Amino acid sequence: MTKERLQADLISNNIKKLRESLGWNQSKLATTAKISGAALSVIEKGEGRIPTMIVLQKLADALKVPVSEITGEETQDRSEQDVKYTEFFRKFGEIANLPKSDQEIFEKMLERLTELSKKGE
Repeated sequence: MTKERLQADLISNNIKKLRESLGWNQSKLATTAKISGAALSVIEKGEGRIPTMIVLQKLADALKVPVSEITGEETQDRSEQDVKYTEFFRKFGEIANLPKSDQEIFEKMLERLTELSKKGE
């Protein structure tokens, strides 16, 4: 198997795994990333084609992960706090869909947690 094919397979597997961890189907990810469902289907099949950087960035933004998490590339060491923030936003990225009053409550909670974490440092 060629190096390009292995990379395409890794990318397709990572996208599928990240999408499923959010409980999303292909349609939800494609819509959120603003790419066609057909394009996402081809990417997830891993047919040896590596998506363009633009498409990778759209998918990463939709999944709330760095592109490197999709491509499997090594990145600079990220602090434990950065990893926690990434996980947090991946789980709670749908906050924008909540009613405004609930968003405000959530923002106040987040501010309070930030204050408490700074005191504990």
